Amino acid sequence: MVKFGYYRRARRYRQITRIILKHGLGHLFGAVGFGKLFPFTHRKNRQIVHDSPAKRLSHALWELGPTFIKLGQFLSTRADILPEEYVRELSKLQDTVPPASREEVQKAVEKEFGRPLEEIFVSFAPDPLGSASIAQVHEARLLSGEEVVVKVRRPGVTETIAVDTAILRDIARFAEKHTTWGKVYPLTDMVAEFQRVLREECDFIIEAQHAETFRRNLTGNEAVIIPRIFWAYSKPGVLVLERIRGTKISDFDALDKQGFERRHLARLLAETVLQQMLLDGFFHGDPHPGNIYVLPGEKIAFVDFGIVGHLGPTLKEQVGWLVVGLTQKNAEIVSRIVLQMQLTSELTNPAALKRDIEILQQKYYEVPISLINLSEAFYDMLRVAYRHRLRVPAELTLMVKTLTAADGLIRQLDPGISIAEIAVPIGRKFITARFGIDALKQLFLNELPTHLYLLTRLPKQITALLESAARGELRFKQENPDLRRLAERLDKNLSKLIFGLLTVTFSVAAFLLVGKGVRFFNFLPAGETALLGAIFCLSVLLLRK
Repeated sequence: MVKFGYYRRARRYRQITRIILKHGLGHLFGAVGFGKLFPFTHRKNRQIVHDSPAKRLSHALWELGPTFIKLGQFLSTRADILPEEYVRELSKLQDTVPPASREEVQKAVEKEFGRPLEEIFVSFAPDPLGSASIAQVHEARLLSGEEVVVKVRRPGVTETIAVDTAILRDIARFAEKHTTWGKVYPLTDMVAEFQRVLREECDFIIEAQHAETFRRNLTGNEAVIIPRIFWAYSKPGVLVLERIRGTKISDFDALDKQGFERRHLARLLAETVLQQMLLDGFFHGDPHPGNIYVLPGEKIAFVDFGIVGHLGPTLKEQVGWLVVGLTQKNAEIVSRIVLQMQLTSELTNPAALKRDIEILQQKYYEVPISLINLSEAFYDMLRVAYRHRLRVPAELTLMVKTLTAADGLIRQLDPGISIAEIAVPIGRKFITARFGIDALKQLFLNELPTHLYLLTRLPKQITALLESAARGELRFKQENPDLRRLAERLDKNLSKLIFGLLTVTFSVAAFLLVGKGVRFFNFLPAGETALLGAIFCLSVLLLRK
């Protein structure tokens, strides 16, 4: 673990304090429990108090530099813990800063490769295509003649982020101990999650792996392009990708002049975003217009894979069922999943929460599918979470922010589009992937060894249990006069139940596997073996009648 000098951290604390006070945000010290330590922080800067607190916070974070710009963007995904006004303002926080000099960039590249720039590239544009707080992007040409873009990490940014996140961790620990809201939300866990996100953004090898994952997931979809990674030229601080030449998806005039069909592009983008979320569980977390290009042939290309979202198996299934429930207007599914997804705190009022969920259901129940705004529906759920102090998975809030950003862009392309209608067939694919023949077959093959092991042990365990009961060694807290008769009935019927279950299990296995060429232990034909097992168990069952 990197250790930072006391003076360096103290100097950064003073800088943060000065900028916070400059923007009239001294009340934040009280919010995190520092009020008694800094009694002077209630003063306001009269020059900027005409702006809203949310806007002033956005300006302060931008001035504080890369870590805090990213913090603002991170917090803009947390509509479950921040008021809507703050989420809206922080969503506007632009990660654009003045570029580093050519000399600094060249030095950074040469440090990563250990050789001069001209030995790597035939040409390297001095002016960047774009400049952000963590990296900037330059056009270049490899010695092989291929046109590429080179993403270079800004010098010193990892050291700055390390100091700042250490300070944020200190503040989170203090707030958890000394504030009421700090006891509700796992602030140190949130800072750790934020650190992980920043660490991944600063490591371009991870970004390259993200790009490869998208390419693999979208294999077969020729309408979506993911730039090729030049692995031999990619390092943790330098990423070299295929140069994508296209039109920004938000440049509507250029799209019209080139004859692109905006309605088709809107549908393609919606289908791709929904596929990433509902079927792949791995989605582009920053789909702003600068990261999506339109190419000849009505194709779209995604770039910049530093921010991605990953829905684990449980969360992915919950999101899928939630979309199915919304598009089918099934209030029972929506209610059940919303309660499953969110972790209540000690401040949650279950009755009030249930009432708000019912109100939310009614809002969408009578609305035609074509008029349901899917991103707004998810946002409404986050508003309920904020109102009731519910803890929502960070990846879910990132998904909602991503869906909202994509939804705005899609509606600009085609104001009449309905993402909810597009989600219906994708929801069917989700159900098929969950309960189709192939999915059930795979589930059966995965679970069969475990269940066979348990079933082989079950008769011995039941026999031991009944013998203990016969010897009077079982003890019950409450006596039941019918216990003896119940035990006799259990002894008589338990074997029937076991063989009945085995019959059903082997029958399903036989139905799925006969003629498929699947083998147990590389030599037993699975389908035929299961069929014989079903016949044997059924015979035993019939004889015992």
